[in-house]
Amino acid sequence: MKRMRFAGSMLAVAIAAPVAAQGIAARVGSAPDGSVRITFAARAGVCGDGRSFIAEPFGSPDGVTIYSTDGMSDYVNIGGGPGSFGGMKNCAAGPVRVMLSVANHRVIDVRPYVGPATSRTTGADTDAGTVSAPAAADYLLSIAATADEHASRGAMLSASLADSAHISARLAQMARDKALRSGVRENALRWLARAGEREDDRQADQVARTIAADESDVTAVRERALRTIRHTTENDSWLRTQYARFTETSLKERTLRVLAEGGGTTNSAWVTNIALNEGEPLALRERALRLLGDEMGSPTEMRQLYEKVSEPSLRERILRIAGESGDAVSLRWLHSIAEDATASMSLRDRAIRILGESGESAQTAYLRGLYAQVSDATLRDRILRTASEGGGEENQRWLRQIAENEKEDSSLRDRAVRTLSETGIATSALVAMYDAINDRPVRERLISIFGERADRAGSDKLAAIAKGDADYDLRRRAARRLAEAGDPRAKQLLEDTKR
Repeated sequence: MKRMRFAGSMLAVAIAAPVAAQGIAARVGSAPDGSVRITFAARAGVCGDGRSFIAEPFGSPDGVTIYSTDGMSDYVNIGGGPGSFGGMKNCAAGPVRVMLSVANHRVIDVRPYVGPATSRTTGADTDAGTVSAPAAADYLLSIAATADEHASRGAMLSASLADSAHISARLAQMARDKALRSGVRENALRWLARAGEREDDRQADQVARTIAADESDVTAVRERALRTIRHTTENDSWLRTQYARFTETSLKERTLRVLAEGGGTTNSAWVTNIALNEGEPLALRERALRLLGDEMGSPTEMRQLYEKVSEPSLRERILRIAGESGDAVSLRWLHSIAEDATASMSLRDRAIRILGESGESAQTAYLRGLYAQVSDATLRDRILRTASEGGGEENQRWLRQIAENEKEDSSLRDRAVRTLSETGIATSALVAMYDAINDRPVRERLISIFGERADRAGSDKLAAIAKGDADYDLRRRAARRLAEAGDPRAKQLLEDTKR
């Protein structure tokens, strides 16, 4: 008998909410253009500042999700728990106050606020009063189904805050409805995942799986469905099986990402197999490697994978992952690749670039030492450029030594001068280099740099070269550079070089 009374009360609530929602719709629809406020009870644990953010507990005891009041950013999970937010103490419980913007009897914007009353909520043109929370949720979801994306997001956020409201079934219906706009359905899926977990509605995962597997559906909606599937043993197994059935690359990539983020030895082994499978498209194998590096694989495992793949692009990806890990063993491994004369030039070049990008002075020092060990001009050129990117007086001195070394290849001396200039070395030091160097191409490079800098030291040096350099072509080049810089001395100097 008690069960019958309980079932009857639930049925009464289910019937009453849509009826009450119609009453809210009538009140809002009859309001003049402007802002309309409705107020209802918030779920337990929901708080806000009444102005810019709303928050609720999520995940761990210290986890919290923050939503912006315009509904455009959400699911930011941070530690500290509600009421703190990394030092913010102004998250207060309170009713939900939803501000509806109405034009021509249509709702065009929805913004919820929780916590104390503020200027954002006290200045409504029309106050529709305090309403039933379940009825408000029902009404707001009806708005979400037909409004533009911005208003739809705000309406779904508002509905999710309502106390005692069960919204997962309605969200599931919206997610499945192919007559609705894709953006609305994607948003419904996003909120369905949260509401389904909160309301213990087990159909949420099934809805997402059905949509994801539907080849006749919109790809963007199917991808959103994949993102909302919870990580359970059953769901992960379904995803691994479904991967082979997808024909769109974007869905395969999303499946890889979802499984990698889920973690676990089974998922890790499966993603690894995708990376090693030569029958898979190269782009998907590379994506698998990136995910292994970001989410799952240890530096040791990634180095082992390097020996198992042969495609240069995949090996380069592993090198980059090693550089991002930044541990001492990975860096030493990159040294071995850079020094390996049997490795391809592109891989050695990539290893050198990654070591330079680490920003560590120890790695830059290593590369300066490596310069003398490699004979290939391309690799030497890369090391010179890497040194300039590292900056600092030590790199400047080394680059200057290369530039002034008459035994060096002229093109490398030219590169040293160019990279040295990019380090911000003073023009006066470059002027001194011009006088110490006899290599003509390098002097031409310095003349170009003086012209580009167009500072006093560079302009004066150009004028001196144009007046007295023994090389006629260099004199003409210097005079032209002065002219391009608008220096008044240029006209006469050009005339002089004609004689």
